[in-house]
Amino acid sequence: MPLTPRERVLAVINHEVPDRVPIVMGVSNATGIKMKPYRELKRLIGVEAEDNYIYQWPELGTAEIDEETMVRLRVDVRGVLDLEDAET
Repeated sequence: MPLTPRERVLAVINHEVPDRVPIVMGVSNATGIKMKPYRELKRLIGVEAEDNYIYQWPELGTAEIDEETMVRLRVDVRGVLDLEDAET
C-alpha cells in the first residue's frame, strides 16, 4: 500500500526507506522551476493554469506551481509562504 505524502516525507526524515523518493518542487527559489519551462511543462501535461511567480520579483523568474500540476506530478511537499515577506 502506498504511503501518503506526509508518511513518505516523515520516513525519510526518520532515516527509513519510503515507498519512493519524496518529490519536492516549487517550495522555494531553490526547488522551483523557472517560468518558461513551467509553461512548457503545463502545455505537455495539458494543464491550463494562470502563470504566477512565487515571489513578487518576476526577475527571479521562479514560477508558483499550481495545485493541478503538483497533483499530476505527484509532488509530496507544499510550500508555506509568508506573503508579507514575499511582497517586499
